[in-house]
Amino acid sequence: YVEKEIATIQAGAGIVYNSKPEDEVNESLNKAQAVINAIKNAHY
Repeated sequence: YVEKEIATIQAGAGIVYNSKPEDEVNESLNKAQAVINAIKNAHY
């Protein structure tokens, strides 16, 4: 959400037995970037 020009976002990944840490980090970053882009495009 955005309040007083500060955006708060959360993103995560599901960790399972054969998860690769670097893949999970990249998944979380990609999810977060999608939200960041949406906020930027909304002209906040």
